[in-house]
Amino acid sequence: MQETFNLSFDVNYGEYAGSLFHQFLKSKYLRLFILFLLGLALLSTLLGLATSSEMNFWVSLLSAIAPVLVISAIAPILFFVFTVIIYLSSRYAFKDIETEFNHWGVSRKSGKINWSKPWREIVKVKETKTAFLVYISKNDFIVIPKRAFKDDAEMNSFSYFWSTRTDFKL
Repeated sequence: MQETFNLSFDVNYGEYAGSLFHQFLKSKYLRLFILFLLGLALLSTLLGLATSSEMNFWVSLLSAIAPVLVISAIAPILFFVFTVIIYLSSRYAFKDIETEFNHWGVSRKSGKINWSKPWREIVKVKETKTAFLVYISKNDFIVIPKRAFKDDAEMNSFSYFWSTRTDFKL
């Protein structure tokens, strides 16, 4: 059995933004915010109907839902702009990454960033179409692109290595 895995890779913008978007969609705060907006729209509609002398349901409904639609249209643009700014301003965090998985845990080096985490501090791992997301806290994760592996055999060997060190399955 292999005792260490050393991976060298770069994280491209698509992998970074896709992983962040995956995390963002799973966020309970996003769900609560959407429920809050929908509740606010419903309350606004009811108050509009109650205080309007004309009792025009459609105008009241449209005026309540319009802000939700505008926010829904602007949110993807803002997500793109902010992720591009972060990606471009922190290039050193996404280039020339050396990650070592060994008996102790995970070590990662890239540019100005060096850190290590023992296996017991790994919270969970998720697999997406293009990457593995290794959570080092509840909301903080590292991206391990699947293209960092030479072939499927190496990825399967890594999955077995991972399962012998943690309770998480890949």
